[in-house]
Amino acid sequence: MKNILKAFVIIIITFIVCIPMKTIAKASTVTNMEAKKDVAVNKTWTVNFNKDLDATTVNTTNIKVLSDDNNYMEIKASLASNNQSLVVKPVKDYEHNKTYTLIVKDQVKSSDGKFLPSEVRMDFTTVNLALVNKYKIVLDAGHGGDDSGAIGPTGVYESTVNLAITLKVGTILNKNGVDTVYTRTTNDIPYSDDETKNLQYRCDISNAAKPNYFVCIHANAFDIEAANGTETYYYGGSAAGEKLAQAVQTEIIKATGKVDRGIKVPNYYVLNHTNAAAILIETLFITNPTEESLLASNSYQDLLAKAIATGILKTLGITNITY
Repeated sequence: MKNILKAFVIIIITFIVCIPMKTIAKASTVTNMEAKKDVAVNKTWTVNFNKDLDATTVNTTNIKVLSDDNNYMEIKASLASNNQSLVVKPVKDYEHNKTYTLIVKDQVKSSDGKFLPSEVRMDFTTVNLALVNKYKIVLDAGHGGDDSGAIGPTGVYESTVNLAITLKVGTILNKNGVDTVYTRTTNDIPYSDDETKNLQYRCDISNAAKPNYFVCIHANAFDIEAANGTETYYYGGSAAGEKLAQAVQTEIIKATGKVDRGIKVPNYYVLNHTNAAAILIETLFITNPTEESLLASNSYQDLLAKAIATGILKTLGITNITY
């Protein structure tokens, strides 16, 4: 562009594209400008030129907004009163956390008949809804410290598996703009030798954080090794807790194909003593040799974490999920 002098200039925010003063043979080229992030869903773009525009070329044939699934958005394109700016406004708000492309075609021209030398495109990504609403989740990895929880047939500790999955869930939530608070991020936790104090400590963290949801992650155990499958618990009478429990349970079963043991209402301390809507997930039976092996697998932990995070995010209304 540096060698183009005395040009017709188009400016969108921070980029410049030039049109030569002389008529030249046009090539089918595209100029891609720097992408924009965290754009408001009702964003109106103003495209500024250094010369008056031919009003007949300012229309939705020559100016478009394309979604990342290749659908043209309904927009209004108009010429500003100064005759040197065009205004692009969505008829309906864009979707949150989605990428679009603003397109100015090379058929736009100045009032003296000079065309853009190439089509101009700029990608922009709308702000994540989670960033707008400041969602917060407390994640509680069951057991820890002196309390290993259940131990599998080959010696896998439930506390270790719970923590691994919990941290993976948190990573996905963070990628989607959700604030995440952990009751523990290592094997160390206060009062691990006193169950009531230990559980209250976890509840205190959640109650201080004031999250949207409290999510406790465990592995199940039973005297009979054949016991298997997934179940999720919620606090009785909590519609929000029941909704989250069902969403997470559904995603886990869909991802794993394991036995669906349903959602249930137990009498668990952490569900009874947290102020937020709360659930407790029993991922698989660590006492089942096959399921213990799966729980110890890094790739299977990833699978479970993705399913749990998906259930949480969908419940929050976030569907365009980054993993």
